[in-house]
Amino acid sequence: DWRTLHGVLELAVYGCRVDNDFDLKLVGAYVASMFRTELLEGVGLMGTTSPGANLKVPKSNKLTDFRLQLSSMPDTDEPRAFGLAPNADRSL
Repeated sequence: DWRTLHGVLELAVYGCRVDNDFDLKLVGAYVASMFRTELLEGVGLMGTTSPGANLKVPKSNKLTDFRLQLSSMPDTDEPRAFGLAPNADRSL
């Protein structure tokens, strides 16, 4: 179930590397937005289906379809895919 997966990711996988409460809340928000039923139903990350949100789960259970989706993704992440402003990468 999602609650268990969120707990494992937030507390065991990522959370153990976070050293302040604000960042731990941020990890929780990202995990909740990326691991949810709506994403499996075809809605993009952060509830968007914009062209910049190129992160969608294939509507298939075949490994080849997942590999094809991954190979079609750009090498760099667009900020909009994570709910950020399109120019967020310029501030880094």
